[in-house]
Amino acid sequence: MNYPDSDPLYKGISSSYFLNDAKARLSEAGYEIVNLDIMIYLEEPKLKDYKKMMANNIALCLNISSDKVSVKATTFEKKGVIGTKEGVASESTVLIKKCYE
Repeated sequence: MNYPDSDPLYKGISSSYFLNDAKARLSEAGYEIVNLDIMIYLEEPKLKDYKKMMANNIALCLNISSDKVSVKATTFEKKGVIGTKEGVASESTVLIKKCYE
């Protein structure tokens, strides 16, 4: 595990740290990000007004064009831990490609 939640080093650290570190690891291995698709599951708050800003901030942090970042959000229709507002979940799919010189 790269960033264990039991390590006090990561307590309260900005999420941009993890994003920058992951990008650096990709770069060191000779890869670059083609695009990024993010899905967020939560009941509240509604993210409609924030998704574009979130995509722009992520793109800026990764030094890629914002049209390569998609942020989507959905609810669980008041079902389960997420639907009862006791939790939030997210997942992302990242397309990468090998850089050839």
